[in-house]
Amino acid sequence: MSIAAPIKVLVIHDDPLTRAGLIAALQSYTDIEPLSVDVSCIETALDRPTPEPLFVDVLVANYSNAIRLAEAIARQSSARSRPRILIVTASDSECEIRTAIGCGVAGYLLAGCPLEHLAIGVRAIHRGARHFSPGVTQRLAESLATEPLTGREEAVLHLVVDGLCNKAIAARLGVALGTVKTHLKAIFDKLGVATRTQAVITVARRGLLQQRARDPEIGASCARLSPLPARASEAPNTPTTRQGAMDDAHFMEAVSC
Repeated sequence: MSIAAPIKVLVIHDDPLTRAGLIAALQSYTDIEPLSVDVSCIETALDRPTPEPLFVDVLVANYSNAIRLAEAIARQSSARSRPRILIVTASDSECEIRTAIGCGVAGYLLAGCPLEHLAIGVRAIHRGARHFSPGVTQRLAESLATEPLTGREEAVLHLVVDGLCNKAIAARLGVALGTVKTHLKAIFDKLGVATRTQAVITVARRGLLQQRARDPEIGASCARLSPLPARASEAPNTPTTRQGAMDDAHFMEAVSC
């Protein structure tokens, strides 16, 4: 009876300590072989117009590196040499999860999960399955259960998060005040909220608008991949209410301004 070859895994992470910890965790499993490869050589190979094949089975990476890897691997001429990608990140942003899946990422683990979940995820995506942390699955369930916002509703929601009143939103978008109120009602219904404060909290909790540009005239949906810097920080840029944000009463007062 032949023994299956170990799963060859390459860890690419911006933080050296995290990278060392992931490699050490994987080394404790006999069926997984983390490789010691110069990451800069991998990046050079992938940055070419036709990326060179990576002779590994699974890539474990932080979010920004995983997206870059997924884009590069998609350009490879041979599908047989394309490794599967597992993200390990602290961000459970709905838009980032959707973006990763849209780019072909097969697994998404949240930092802080038990170590055995890392090995389970590597094995699962190696055999062709997908693997997500329970928190990621919950985010996806919320996304599927919610009617998506239109491009203009997203633009209005961005300006609500920025603290603009209805008149200011109407002026910024070049629409009538009544149109803004109609969009707000639709937004509140879709998010299941009753006030601006609740809408802002929901945006921050679910990370609904992170992948969109701040200019509301850009109509890209959050599922569309935004350009990422080569060495982007792993820390999520979670939208929050500005310091001294208005409470519900002030928001209601702002509606009539």
